[in-house]
Amino acid sequence: PLHEGETVSLSAFSAGAVFSELGAADGAEVLAHFTEGPVAGSPAITRNPVGTGAAYYIATRLSADGTDELLAWIATDAGVEAAYEPQDDVEIVRRSNGDRSWLFVINHSDDDAELAIDGVELISGASVEGTLVVPAGKVAVVRQAHTQ
Repeated sequence: PLHEGETVSLSAFSAGAVFSELGAADGAEVLAHFTEGPVAGSPAITRNPVGTGAAYYIATRLSADGTDELLAWIATDAGVEAAYEPQDDVEIVRRSNGDRSWLFVINHSDDDAELAIDGVELISGASVEGTLVVPAGKVAVVRQAHTQ
């Protein structure tokens, strides 16, 4: 464990806090290692290919920015692309059954959110052509004719 407020530098993905574990890669790819502190040189983040995917191990607590950066790296590594540009305080989730998809949008922000989309907004029943506006604090569910 690290002292309250103490951080340790990593070679990538920001700094670690709360704890830093001594470890070994044992065949896993090292994405970042500790560059200081009691476990300097030890792997901080590893990636181990498993079947068609990969398992990751994080030996510290990353900052919010570091977590965002790592998750973006993992998504790219897995071939996942965002359907929409992320917006602060707006959740966007797509579900599909193969020939139709539903886009769930929850706007936690104090501002209206806009998304480029076509379909039918199921809560209001309104047709959406081009732009969906989700008011601050509201939810929208859009059914699309086909999976995008």
